[in-house]
Amino acid sequence: MRDRPRASPLAPARQPRIERQPTVSAGSAALDLPEVYDSWARERHLETAPRQSSPLCGPAERERPTITEPGAALRYLFDPDSPADSAALRLSARVDPPGEELVWEVDGVPVAKVGYPYTIRHLLPPGRHTIAAHMARRSEVSRPVTVEIAN
Repeated sequence: MRDRPRASPLAPARQPRIERQPTVSAGSAALDLPEVYDSWARERHLETAPRQSSPLCGPAERERPTITEPGAALRYLFDPDSPADSAALRLSARVDPPGEELVWEVDGVPVAKVGYPYTIRHLLPPGRHTIAAHMARRSEVSRPVTVEIAN
C-alpha cells in the first residue's frame, strides 16, 4: 500500500482575509485606531497612522465641524455656590482633518477661537443657549446644539 504524499511543511498556509491592511509610515507599521485611542497610544509611545491627508494625495475631503460636547437638548442645573471654573460648561468639537482654528459661538456671539483639540470651558448664565462652531477661515459650520441652564 502506497503512502499518500503529504503536504510540505514549507508550503504556505492559507492566510485569512485581512479587511484593513496596516498603514506603513517611513518603513514601519503604524496603528490605525479610532480617535478615542490617541492618548492611550501616545502614552505607550506607539506610532499611529496620520489623521490628515498628505498634500501629495490631492485635495482632502473637508467635513464640517462636529460638536461632541455638550450633547443636544441637555438640561444643566446651575449651582450658584460652585466656583466659576468648575461651573463652566465644556465645549468640545471634532474637525476632520484637524489643523485649522475653530471659532465657538454662543447665541450667535463668538466667544473663543481655538486650535486643536478644539476644547474650551465657558460659563453660561441660566437660560436657553444655542452653541455652534465654525472654521476660522472656511465656511463650514457645525449643526447647532441647544442646551438649557436651569436655576
